[in-house]
Amino acid sequence: MPFTVNDLGDLVRLLREHPDWREEMRRLVLAEELLHLPGFIAEAERSAAERLGRLEATLEALAEAQRRTEERVGRLEEGQARLEAALAALAETQRRTEECVSRLEDAVAALAEAQRRTELEIAELRRVTRELASHVGNLAATVGATIEEEAEAVLVDVLERRGYRPEGEPFPLRMDGDADVVALAVAPNGERVWVVVEAKTRLSQRAVEDWAKRMRSTGFRARLRGAGVPGPYLTYAFGLRVDPGAVKAAERLGVGLLSSRGERVPPAGAADTRR
Repeated sequence: MPFTVNDLGDLVRLLREHPDWREEMRRLVLAEELLHLPGFIAEAERSAAERLGRLEATLEALAEAQRRTEERVGRLEEGQARLEAALAALAETQRRTEECVSRLEDAVAALAEAQRRTELEIAELRRVTRELASHVGNLAATVGATIEEEAEAVLVDVLERRGYRPEGEPFPLRMDGDADVVALAVAPNGERVWVVVEAKTRLSQRAVEDWAKRMRSTGFRARLRGAGVPGPYLTYAFGLRVDPGAVKAAERLGVGLLSSRGERVPPAGAADTRR
């Protein structure tokens, strides 16, 4: 007979009252796959939950790895920044070093050039010094010869005025301790004497004292005798310019003193027959 709404209500009521009827009803109404569908769904949900759990764990592990990676990258970036800063500082230091080296090379080149010029100047100075020394030596020799010639002329005139007769020309005696002018003369009493003269451009007190001391030296007189000037001696000192102290020393020590004006002080032991 036809199924009515009321009959459906009765069916629902009966299924509620008889649960075991519901299972039989399912088997009759649902296909076999649909009957097992809840189990499949539960199994799928459980598998999905497990997979989701594993995925979440994986995601957490990946997140932790990402975090560590980011930390490492951060540290690498910091290290890279420090390395770049250090490289920049090194480059700046290198630049300054190269500038310093360049300046040092310029300074060394300038020093080498200055050294070269200095050596040239020294060589020129040495040449000029040699020439000057040669000129001075020649001048000294010329002046010395001039002084000695002046002393010889004055001495000859003084001796003749005193009545001495020169024998031969006056001459210089070169030995250890020179005598600038030596002359042999015959005194008015007939005695042969040796006149020995020290000649200076400027005659000082010290020069007179040294000359008197040398003429009194036994060793110097022995050298004079060895050179053929045996004595007796008349000792003179000659100067183009004569200090006042030299005059006093000559008077005190018995040394004759000559200047371009003639005899200023007679020597001890000289005959006095001046004309």
